[in-house]
Amino acid sequence: MQNTVASLAQQAIETKPGHRLVPAAIERGEHRTTVYIECPVWCVEEHVDEPVSNVEDILHRSGCGVEDVLYVPSFGDAPFPILLAAYVESDPVATNPLMKAAHVAVEDPHSASLAYLTPEMAEKLADDVIGFASNLRHLARTVRLANQGGDPDMDEALRRVQAESRGWQSLTGDDIASLPIARLLKAFGVTVVDADVEVTELHGLPGRMELRVPASTSVQSREADARRLIAHSVGADLNAEASR
Repeated sequence: MQNTVASLAQQAIETKPGHRLVPAAIERGEHRTTVYIECPVWCVEEHVDEPVSNVEDILHRSGCGVEDVLYVPSFGDAPFPILLAAYVESDPVATNPLMKAAHVAVEDPHSASLAYLTPEMAEKLADDVIGFASNLRHLARTVRLANQGGDPDMDEALRRVQAESRGWQSLTGDDIASLPIARLLKAFGVTVVDADVEVTELHGLPGRMELRVPASTSVQSREADARRLIAHSVGADLNAEASR
């Protein structure tokens, strides 16, 4: 009988596009009631298995798998690794329209800190993370050379660039991903200019190139875009090289 009532309820109520009707449990003391709510198709919360006191307390969240978590390990005495998780969330009864709409939440599980991002903020953060990754690869290269007794400012790749009239031809994708950005731009003869463009553009041929960058682009994003576009211009695969 209960299944029949549920089926009729779902047939009688039309949901908004991108939503479906799902059961949710409301529990107050020993009294438990099942109601039906509109739930976004991206939500994976089991609302019927996780009772709340009021319908207003129901939140919608997407899944958060291993690929959605940034895990930073440590070989030292840190009490725990650094974690950052990202997922989609919405609070249907929030007074802030940005919280009520679907948005990206970035969480530090250890401190229970949360940051809320609009799609535009999430895209900007993604660009900054790409820039941070490029700098991280450069730092790893610097440390490796230092531990090997080398000169971080004069490694083998830089020697090749300086030794050849067209030294950029000897650079691999790994070199492009990790060389200091100033040296990389010099090797390829790149001039950087702020321009009235929507996305970063690279023009010309190695030896005489112009990187046109939107004025509002962050320093990290400029560096990441430069490396990506330079690699593309010479057919180098940064991902393949970086995965070695």
